[in-house]
Order: sequence, then C-alpha cells, then structure tokens
Amino acid sequence: MDSLEVDGGRKVYSANHCASCCALNSTRLLPAYIEGMWYIDTDNSRILSNLYGSCELAAEINGQNINISESTEFLFSDKVYFTLTSDSPVSFDFVLRLPKNSGDVKLKTGGNPEIIYEKDHIVIKKESSSEDTLEVDFSFEISKNVQHDGVQAYYSWGGANFRCSHKEQRNFISPY
Repeated sequence: MDSLEVDGGRKVYSANHCASCCALNSTRLLPAYIEGMWYIDTDNSRILSNLYGSCELAAEINGQNINISESTEFLFSDKVYFTLTSDSPVSFDFVLRLPKNSGDVKLKTGGNPEIIYEKDHIVIKKESSSEDTLEVDFSFEISKNVQHDGVQAYYSWGGANFRCSHKEQRNFISPY
C-alpha cells in the first residue's frame, strides 16, 4: 500500500492508486444484504420478504415451524418463486416488499388467500397447508433517472441500474 498526503496533511492509504472506498467496502455488502432479506414479526404473525435472492428460511409462527425456500435470478429476472412448508396448517401474513419500478405484479398461489396490494408491499393472508407454492412476477418497467447534478442520467430495471459511460478526468497528485 502506498500513502500520500492530501488536504493539508491528512494521510490517505491506497491499495489501488484511486478511490478505494467502494472496492474495500463491497465485502461488507453481502452479509448486510443477507441479514436484511427476511423480517419476522411473531407478535402479528407476519413474515416479510424484504430483499430477494435464492435462499431458505426456517421460522416459527404461532408455535408452528415454517420453512420457506426461495429461488430466483433476481436482479436479472423479475420472477421469484417461494415454496412454503410446515408441519401442520398455520395462519400468517406473508408480506412481499415491492421493488422500485415494479409494474403490474402478478401472483400465482395455491388456495384462495386474501391479497392486499399496498403502495410499497403486498400482504398475502395465508392459511398454509403442509406445502404451498407462490410465484411472483414483478413485471419490472424501465425508468429513466436523472442524477443529482441534473445532467447525467441512468436507467433502472428492477434493482439493476444502467448508465452510459461519461467523460472522466483524473488529476494525479503524485506519480507512483
């Protein structure tokens, strides 16, 4: 690692001779993402699927064990599949967070659950049998977004952002 002085004496250590905050902090993203995937509210018999990714969850609601298996190619697909299993039937609310740019969301589920569409989430009031499946199609829409500078723009589709490259200017403080 190299060190150099900037801003009147503040030492900056660089592993790659450019801004390294993103590269070094990126390793902290995955554990935080995984930790935020599910929220369980046992007082109100609710399970919230907050962040999407293939995983499995084991939880207890109303004294019953529930296992949820989630499979998806999210962010590159707008479909998410859930398989819910329990030892015996259990009533609970299964809540799905709606990602930004969700379009006309389509749900395929067994039984006849009550489904409540809210601004930023969907509540599925379930009476779970021993095994249920749920398919969610978020039908993502493309949106154009303008940066805070009011000039640069990028496009979003679901959780993915795309931008065209822009002119870059580098001012080197000292050669290596």
